[in-house]
Amino acid sequence: MSDSCAVRLCFVSGHEFGHGTLQSVLESDEHRSGLITVTLVMSLDDFCRSRTVGYACFDDLAARAEVENIRVTDATLVAHYSQIAAAEPDYLLVIGWSRLIPPKILDLPAKIKGVKNRHSAGHGCIGMHPSPLPVGRGRAPIPWSIIKGLRTTALSVFLLEEQADNGPIIMQLPVTIGAAETATTLFERFSTLHYRAGRLLAPVLARRQLSATPQNETEATVWPRRRPRDGHIDFNQDCQSIERLVRALARPYPPATFCYETHEVEVFAVRPHAVRPVARPGTVIGLAANGHPLVATKDGAVELLAFRGDAPLAFAVGGICS
Repeated sequence: MSDSCAVRLCFVSGHEFGHGTLQSVLESDEHRSGLITVTLVMSLDDFCRSRTVGYACFDDLAARAEVENIRVTDATLVAHYSQIAAAEPDYLLVIGWSRLIPPKILDLPAKIKGVKNRHSAGHGCIGMHPSPLPVGRGRAPIPWSIIKGLRTTALSVFLLEEQADNGPIIMQLPVTIGAAETATTLFERFSTLHYRAGRLLAPVLARRQLSATPQNETEATVWPRRRPRDGHIDFNQDCQSIERLVRALARPYPPATFCYETHEVEVFAVRPHAVRPVARPGTVIGLAANGHPLVATKDGAVELLAFRGDAPLAFAVGGICS
């Protein structure tokens, strides 16, 4: 089938999740047979690498698709309006992008088709979010899912609107969260799910059969942005909450931290101990045989299993972690 008949995709991402999605589309039967063509890739420049969790370079996939990879200078994409318009997308896919996309860009596929409706079976703007929307709109859904002690979540594929994560749902791929799940393992599983979502989405787009169900606004929740200070351990909390925080901030996220004497300590793993509180929370109440400190909490203690200080550390019973 000629490119003039193929469904045209413009792909926007700078994230590992988006890399997997685009890879799966390029490997799909629909792309190989010419039912789908990727006409433009837009991604983050290398200077964003250090401040983007899950950063990915798209040069390889753009080369495979034989299209330009534009390193964006404006994350709203407004400055790139003419470049997107020239690519004439039926569908604009925006995956793992930290900025909201304004109406001028969201309406572009409809404008190209000469219609008023932003979305239809044959055109629209699509995003993905690692939470079971409408639950968990907003930032840091993977850490929040673990911090909140959820046992299930999902990858939501949805239509983009002006507000964050509130568009109609195209599909959801469920995920079970294990009792010992870390951000590392959950991130890896979502990466796999994004690849699968691309495969499931490809035939829908190729046939121009996109459909979606509006979200139930009465069930909507918004999870706020997490900042580095939110990873500071408060030993006045119960030990299970502290353990969840540490698991939620495993790689690729910045780790949980606390201060011991004048040193900042990064924590990678802890073990709760159901002991009777015998000291003020934050007090080192003992040292395990392997030298790991046992720190008092609101309802017991946590053993620091894996940690790193900004200088050599010598924990002592009675020392204070704050």
